[in-house]
Amino acid sequence: MPFKIRRLELRASTTAGLYGADVEFTSGLFIISAGNTSGKSTLLQAIIYALGLERMLSARRHIPLAYAMRTRLKIDRDSSEEEELDVIHSHVALEIENGRGEILTIQRPVTAEEDTRLISTWSGPKLSRPNGAYQQRDFFALDPGSASREAGFNHMLAKFIGWDLPRVTRFDGGEIPLYMEAIFPLLFVEQKAGWNAIPANFPTYLQIRDMGKRAVEFLLGFEAHSVELQRQRLRLEIQSIRNQWTSLREQLARVASAVNGRVSGVPPTPDPQLELAFEPPITVATNGKWLSLDDLRDTLSSRITFLRGQEIPPTERASPAMAAELESANRRLQELTGTQSQLFREVTIEHAQQNATRQRIDALVEDLAKNVDARKLATLGSKIQVTFSPTECPTCHQSVSDVLLPQDVADNAMTIDDNISFIREQLDMLTKVLEATGSSLNQKEKLLLSVNAEIAPLRARIRTLKQSLIAPSGAPSAAVIEERVTLETQFRTIRQVEAEVTEILDQLRLLAERYPELVAREAKLPKGAFTPEDLEKLRLLERSVVAQLVDYGFKTFSPRLIEIDPDTYRPARAGFEIGFELSASDTIRLKWAYQIGLLEVGKVFITTNHPGVLIFDEPGQQDVEKPSFRELLRHAAQIAEGGQQIIFATSEDFYNLQELIADTPSRVVRFDGFVLHQLG
Repeated sequence: MPFKIRRLELRASTTAGLYGADVEFTSGLFIISAGNTSGKSTLLQAIIYALGLERMLSARRHIPLAYAMRTRLKIDRDSSEEEELDVIHSHVALEIENGRGEILTIQRPVTAEEDTRLISTWSGPKLSRPNGAYQQRDFFALDPGSASREAGFNHMLAKFIGWDLPRVTRFDGGEIPLYMEAIFPLLFVEQKAGWNAIPANFPTYLQIRDMGKRAVEFLLGFEAHSVELQRQRLRLEIQSIRNQWTSLREQLARVASAVNGRVSGVPPTPDPQLELAFEPPITVATNGKWLSLDDLRDTLSSRITFLRGQEIPPTERASPAMAAELESANRRLQELTGTQSQLFREVTIEHAQQNATRQRIDALVEDLAKNVDARKLATLGSKIQVTFSPTECPTCHQSVSDVLLPQDVADNAMTIDDNISFIREQLDMLTKVLEATGSSLNQKEKLLLSVNAEIAPLRARIRTLKQSLIAPSGAPSAAVIEERVTLETQFRTIRQVEAEVTEILDQLRLLAERYPELVAREAKLPKGAFTPEDLEKLRLLERSVVAQLVDYGFKTFSPRLIEIDPDTYRPARAGFEIGFELSASDTIRLKWAYQIGLLEVGKVFITTNHPGVLIFDEPGQQDVEKPSFRELLRHAAQIAEGGQQIIFATSEDFYNLQELIADTPSRVVRFDGFVLHQLG
């Protein structure tokens, strides 16, 4: 998707008239030649300013243009005198063209009554043909929404270029668009800080995670980021379902506690193969048996129906039945208290055993770490000999009596590797024991809670029966009345629990239906990090960088040792990112090679988002040798032959520059004095 800069216009009205500069750009290698402090950087920064991207240079919203465009403009009166003029108002205008042949003219105020966030555009070449009739539209920049709303300039510019900016992850976990300020550092290298970082000096204020990687992926059209983003979203959704599932199971357990029940039949995590067609998964301990809610409800309903059909008998008539019930209740209470005592002892013992097992596991983990460290030191060549003796502990080095050990095995102490294997086997065994005892303990604790819950109402029933047996013979039986009230209350509680269980099960079924679909979608995503075409693009970038560095005279080490790290897309050597070991001039050479390499990939492959534009402000940093600079110019001209556009601004002596580009197709625009000169 080619993008071309056609024309740039700078205008500054001063107390002494109108000053400005006009540059008509062409495709291929385009060189701006001007002396130091003459304003050549102002020309290039004016392009960034017109595009509303100055925050790629600094998080602050200051205008990145020289004083000559903002406050005071320096002019030459003669060879010995300089004068400064006050700037009354100024603006920059830029004419650009996209791959569809559409032309857009952009104008933005620098010093004027208008707010600098206001950018005006015309749908045509207003700078090249100012008398044409073009539709004008105004947009806003810098403020929130400029990259997403219809009136936002960056939103419009991305559409004009043909970019569909992807969503990327911030450090706080949120998602935002990959703003153009994160992409253009790979296309524009400014003079002051742009040459300090490879691949680019990215704006950190955006807080985008792996910003450089995301920008390279987008420019080169990698499918890797899109696939990874899909995978992350699916995993987040899968994890969300698991979290909801856990929450619903906990809610189900709380509901079960209202009837002193336990939850069964619902796995701890959703299973793609699971079909939630189970019965209500709550069972209640009643008279030593676990009954489902349905069975318990039916039993209670039958008993309540029976009691409602019976007249409440006087105490005298109910005494034989109450006496029999009292005897049965006392027997049941004895059984329950016996079971309670037994369960309490077992739970206490198993808690103690679990604590002992955990302590043993902690000790083994510590022993394992010490043995692993000892092996690492030995592997690294430590001269301290680690000896194992039956009279000394290998980790705490305390004395151990060996009187029970046969003397013929005293020399067969385990090696470090044997010891590590042995400890790991013990850890594995104890972990499994802990899991098994934990499940058993959990069941016993639930049963103990159920027994405790049954004992309290049973004791109350016994008290009521005893009181009824000694009540006046003609009084209504309090025991019968209490039984009816208790059963009806319990029945209402069960119906409420059933309603809540049904609602929870409906939610679980929805999650169970959604879960396998998401798992299947994740499984269908490509397993590797790259598609075959992505790998070809990476290989081409690596070949381009290496070939250029050979021609540029890279000296720190053999450039053929350089590779492009598939994890970061940065130049690396032997798996390590290249950093401070480079000389200053070789750092510049690597910067040239990398960014021109990105452009070459964009030229060869049509499935990229590289716009085919590259701008270097003062590429001859660190006084690189002339042969290196000559090769840079040659490579740039060669890469830009297919309609790409590479723009250099340099203060290289003009006659030296002519010699350097003698056999290189290029166009040079020369400024003898200040770039901003008087017009008319």
